[in-house]
Amino acid sequence: LEIEEHLVGRQSVTPVDVIWIDGIANPNTVKLVSERIAAIDIAALLSSSNLEEYITGDLSTGFPMLTHTERPDRFCVGLAEGRVGIVAEGLAMGYLLPATIQQFFKACQDKTNNWMVASALIMLRYLALLLSVFLPAVYIAAVTFHPEMIPNQMALSIITAKIDVPFTTVAEVLIILGAFEALQEASVLLPPSIGQSISILGGLVVGTAAV
Repeated sequence: LEIEEHLVGRQSVTPVDVIWIDGIANPNTVKLVSERIAAIDIAALLSSSNLEEYITGDLSTGFPMLTHTERPDRFCVGLAEGRVGIVAEGLAMGYLLPATIQQFFKACQDKTNNWMVASALIMLRYLALLLSVFLPAVYIAAVTFHPEMIPNQMALSIITAKIDVPFTTVAEVLIILGAFEALQEASVLLPPSIGQSISILGGLVVGTAAV
């Protein structure tokens, strides 16, 4: 296990450690991370967003280039997989990079389960991703352009429900997706006791409206 310490912030002088396992981690990645941390020139390192912004650089992508976790076991697993870890004094989380898409579909509990159960859960997460990405588009295409794809009973139900609705199918789907995102943000930003109640009630309301 190798550790390289940097001091970030002209006023805060916050210790930031780069951690990796020699012989497993990519030396080029370690060098690049160390150079970017050493080049950080700010007054004080006060939040995790300051560190993340300087490490990832100016990227024109919406996908995360690194992951963060508060769990020591997940951080150690990342190091064992050859990733580079970053921890900073005063920040209650550690960073792992580079981030790959498979990282976001695995949980630490998967390693404690039977391999068949863990594999089924991972496949279920990938299936949920595909459904969340493609199902709204498939619904819009079927209702708007290919109604013959829909069973007769379901098509009649959709037509009956849309008689008094002044919105197009595309607008309905966008409104429902936007409402779910708003409820998710409310459940995260509001206090737990209020956020959970709003997310449950809002989910029932949006689900009823969708039906």
